Amino acid sequence: MKTTGIHHVTAIASDPQRNLDFYTQVLGLRFVKRTVNFDDPASYHFYFADECGSPGTILTFFPWPGAKRGRQGAGSVTATAFRVPAGSLAAWADRLRHHGVRVLSAPAAGSPAESRFGAPILRFEDHDGMPLELIESPDAANSRAWHGADVPAAIAIRGFHSVTLTVNELAHTADLLTSVLGYRRADSAGARTRFTTDAAAPGVVIDVLEDPAAPESVLGAGVVHHVAIRARDEADQREWLEALRRARFAATDVRDRTYFRSIYFRERGGVLFEIATDNPGFTADEPLDSLGHALKLPPGLERHRAKIEQHLPPITLRSAPAADTAPPSDLAAYTHRFIPASAPGAPRTLVLLHGTGGSEDDLLPLGKRVAPGAALLSPRGDVNENGQLRFFKRLREGVFDQDDLRIRTRALSRWIAAAIDAYRIDPALATMVGFSNGANIAAAMLLAGVAPIGRAILIRAMVPFTPDPLPDLSAVNVLMLSGRDDPIVPSANSERLADLLRRAGATVDHQVLDAAHNLTARDLTLAAQWL
Repeated sequence: MKTTGIHHVTAIASDPQRNLDFYTQVLGLRFVKRTVNFDDPASYHFYFADECGSPGTILTFFPWPGAKRGRQGAGSVTATAFRVPAGSLAAWADRLRHHGVRVLSAPAAGSPAESRFGAPILRFEDHDGMPLELIESPDAANSRAWHGADVPAAIAIRGFHSVTLTVNELAHTADLLTSVLGYRRADSAGARTRFTTDAAAPGVVIDVLEDPAAPESVLGAGVVHHVAIRARDEADQREWLEALRRARFAATDVRDRTYFRSIYFRERGGVLFEIATDNPGFTADEPLDSLGHALKLPPGLERHRAKIEQHLPPITLRSAPAADTAPPSDLAAYTHRFIPASAPGAPRTLVLLHGTGGSEDDLLPLGKRVAPGAALLSPRGDVNENGQLRFFKRLREGVFDQDDLRIRTRALSRWIAAAIDAYRIDPALATMVGFSNGANIAAAMLLAGVAPIGRAILIRAMVPFTPDPLPDLSAVNVLMLSGRDDPIVPSANSERLADLLRRAGATVDHQVLDAAHNLTARDLTLAAQWL
């Protein structure tokens, strides 16, 4: 018996909206199904794939809001690789960097790309630190891709290339792949051994990386839960089940997953495998044209729909223009309010950035008080932390997710620049006004050297990160308003932020008020006077 390759890969994610945005807006995959984890209906199960969810193209996630980062290690899939057409890696490197993605290897100008078994490869991570790869494949251009995103057709992802399994000892995993699952050993280089099925399909390769010293993987955000290989149909799957049990693997009974039937087993190297049928497919409960648009539940859970929907965080499937057309507008990236200037000849604009738990309406009264008649632009943070909106993730109070902060800082900067163009704002007469989390991301834009506005009022701000080297902020003016009794921002931290900004060349007026971590009338008075 031989499989025709990988059916799908399932991993753990943290924030559902961010997971949805990354794989649809950055990688250009189609969102083919929004459902729930059948074994834990209080959480989502997202499926991303090609146009129709073909086996060999499906990457799925259990997004658990607030999930801690896992650890890559032995007994798991430690890299998931997609096929892309030959010659496309340079364009992908530019695209990923444009979106603030952490690129671990990419072709440099005039230098060859990193390669694996002769194929150019680009390595990067998603927002949860999940290792991903793009591998150029000569036959990829002839395969199906999803054209509903803004990724040009010439470089679009064409399903899986491979997965990399990390194990402490190769022998047991190699025996499973060759003796039970029908793979053949194709090549090796150092600690990496390649196995393939030789089928004419995406995802026919499994690489096994032997590392005796690798610690055991720890499940969490950014870690793959399991890899599924393909069975043609249920009869084929029953043969696999019998073969696995003869080989003394503790395989489960068949489970109905609506879109395929599944059995699960863990191999002796620790990797959790699934064998999934190609059918019925993702059009089993909704038409092809509307895949992913509605929450779909299996029949046994339909009577609990109201309760399930109440517990699931809201998500928005953002639309994108057709491929090879104008790029999507960054203005649509944030829900926001724009109130034009009401006073004749008042060109000033305040960009209002709310604190944790606020919204696009939260600081509008502040804006009207400190700059009567000015135009007001107020975006809504797009990170949901236990029902409270923020502009970036944190690991705990005062400790920020630095990868997330870097990505979202640049995203907000691009959005403000797009809003400046769309609303005809004069950036020389605009000021960012941030409170708490909003002040922190404003400070991050300044320290990253990407702020499109050179004036800022930072109320109860702390150091978001320490840049090295410091940017040139010689044209920047900042008012910092800190609270002497602030339980969240220690005075030493706010002083360090003021010092960082000054060392970068900014003109900083730092005032410490008799206040805690709250807005006071004195904040409004000082902000109005400074403006």
